[in-house]
Amino acid sequence: MNDIKDFVVSMIIVFAIWAAATGAGYMVNILVFSMVKKNQADKQWKTAAKSFGVRVSKLKKMTKAEIKKMYRKLVMKHHPDKGGNPDKFRDLHDAYEFAYAAS
Repeated sequence: MNDIKDFVVSMIIVFAIWAAATGAGYMVNILVFSMVKKNQADKQWKTAAKSFGVRVSKLKKMTKAEIKKMYRKLVMKHHPDKGGNPDKFRDLHDAYEFAYAAS
């Protein structure tokens, strides 16, 4: 996996040099922006999966109804009024909003 990442990074560097030499700098900005956006989404998926206690691949395959059912079950367990941790509850709510919208 690291070999692939190294290859991609080297290709981006080559592309950036080419873009700078030809005046196509805006292409580099688009490429970098799309990479940053993908990394942010990956982090959100990981955080959501951790909050729900499942793997990322399983969470991505779940339907909205399954996500909602799992969320409601965990909310009952972690709700602050029922003696749960408020931080865990907030994390769970944020994870639900992201996963429900993304599925």
